[in-house]
Amino acid sequence: MVDALAAEFIATNLSVKALLRALFLRDEFYAPAAKQGLVRTPIEWAVAALRSLQVQATDVDLQWHLANQGQEPYNPPNVAGWKQNGYWISTSASASKAAFAWHLLDRTNEKKLLPDYSKQTVANAVQAALDKFAVTTPSTVTRTALTNWLDGVRKAKDYFGDPNYDLLFLVLMSPDLQVV
Repeated sequence: MVDALAAEFIATNLSVKALLRALFLRDEFYAPAAKQGLVRTPIEWAVAALRSLQVQATDVDLQWHLANQGQEPYNPPNVAGWKQNGYWISTSASASKAAFAWHLLDRTNEKKLLPDYSKQTVANAVQAALDKFAVTTPSTVTRTALTNWLDGVRKAKDYFGDPNYDLLFLVLMSPDLQVV
């Protein structure tokens, strides 16, 4: 691929426009491997969650939560900006994301925006929760884990939580929502 793009670049007298056109027209550019696997920054993850739940950033003290996750808006660590990918995967980042997810779901519940999946089958409820966060191609592991969890919760007689609320939390914290 690199050789083909280099040949195109040279053949067009080093035209960046032609190079980018050639790049964007390649099937590899749109392949799942090229589009997936980038870890979302805390800002990207939080914005995806806020949009999905229809909550405003001002309603959840977003800047405080982002700073706890290591990405304070408009205050990068240096002129190069924030690091990418694995930099955002840590136990402290996960704990901060979990705290924000609970807070976000609390606000969503207060505004009566929390969906009710209780009348749907387990499979449909899991799909609806994934759809809520635009997780269009969840991994088999994630779908199976969510399905088994919700099935177990519905069968349990002593579950004290809210399955709708907790299912959304699990999707928020799933690896499928952590990556683009």
